[in-house]
Amino acid sequence: MGKKTKKNRGKQAGTGKSVLLYHDMAVYEDFERCARRLFEIVRHAATNFPGKPRILVLDVQGHRNAAGGFDADALEIMTEFMGVLMPFLTELQTPMLRAHNRNCQREDLPPALSIFPPLDGTTHDYDVAKMEPRSRPEIKPERKTPPTKEQIAAYLGLSDPSCLICWHTPVERAHVVPRALGGSNSVNNFALLCSKHHQEAPDVADAEAFWQWVDYAELRDSHQKWELLPDDLAHLAPVLSRNKNRPEADDPDDKFFARVKQELRAVYDWSEGDFEGARWQEILEEYYELVHKGTVDHFGVRHKKSTHAWAYDAAKKLVDQRNPTGFTRRADIVRSRRLLAAAEAGLAEPASIPSTLSTCVGVIAKLKPSNAKLAGQLAQISTLFQDLLELQKNPDAPRPVGINTPELSLRLLQRTIIDALPGEEATDLS
Repeated sequence: MGKKTKKNRGKQAGTGKSVLLYHDMAVYEDFERCARRLFEIVRHAATNFPGKPRILVLDVQGHRNAAGGFDADALEIMTEFMGVLMPFLTELQTPMLRAHNRNCQREDLPPALSIFPPLDGTTHDYDVAKMEPRSRPEIKPERKTPPTKEQIAAYLGLSDPSCLICWHTPVERAHVVPRALGGSNSVNNFALLCSKHHQEAPDVADAEAFWQWVDYAELRDSHQKWELLPDDLAHLAPVLSRNKNRPEADDPDDKFFARVKQELRAVYDWSEGDFEGARWQEILEEYYELVHKGTVDHFGVRHKKSTHAWAYDAAKKLVDQRNPTGFTRRADIVRSRRLLAAAEAGLAEPASIPSTLSTCVGVIAKLKPSNAKLAGQLAQISTLFQDLLELQKNPDAPRPVGINTPELSLRLLQRTIIDALPGEEATDLS
């Protein structure tokens, strides 16, 4: 009697031990920062250990809602983004589930991760026009007294209260959104920071801006964690503290505004051009208003560079909202209208989608947006269209990750174009 044929249960092509990947979604990571880091972890493993089975383990620090479940960022990572990564893994473990890839682990990761705004036009950006306090979903916001350090540590999953940035002790309770700006005593409106980092942290109305700064400071000062090594391991500190990606630390002799500019570049991705021309003058005018409306002084310090950097960036967003800089040439506005009409026709008649995608690729190539971010988004959409066209010709070709149907890709194009058009043009087309 012949041997039984075993069914393919997704056994990987590679041999040898699996590659174990681990990431802790820190409380200061939002969806986008966490997603990009997870992608880089998987891509690095695929590049350096091709064919080896990859197992990804994800933990989540904090990120809870009022009901005790996970907040929106953590849920989106675990339920939606993990579905994007799963084809490139053998096994996945999160606080919500453990899953095995029933198919063979794919090795064709794209070179970069593209994250686009929601297709329905909603945004998670802070509303700089209203300048209202924005907190994460609060847990018992009505409490009259602040939680203890131990309660904050327990919420964050820390064994002992220590600084989120450098792990040093003792620590202080730092409001994420200050009480003076509408913040509450909810346990998730606090961070544990050492005295030094508490005095550097921004005092602003936007919780996500506070956590974004903590994320930056943790990267900048991560070398300080290794100062806590026991004596018998102290010789490893110089090696472990090397970080080529770490932003340069402050020079105490720098003038104040030079240090603010450094933080604007590191935290908010400003370029030198943002500090020049008529637009910079508009930003300065808005800044003087916003620094009083959306910030407060703390520790008697008026010149916390992180607070002023946030106010400059909020002013820049307000100026950009008034003066969209997506398409300024009339020829580009006309081409944009043509793209929207083509997308609408393709969605109405699925049989015409291949020719629609091909037409859109040609029109996108002629566009000359006036800002680099939009140019990058359109280039990514064009590449996506070309991948989908290749899939139409060759059904065995790898399917694009994430937005992987012609219909979704055309809706993405529509949303991107409408958001980039000048106000009156976008209103006519919405």
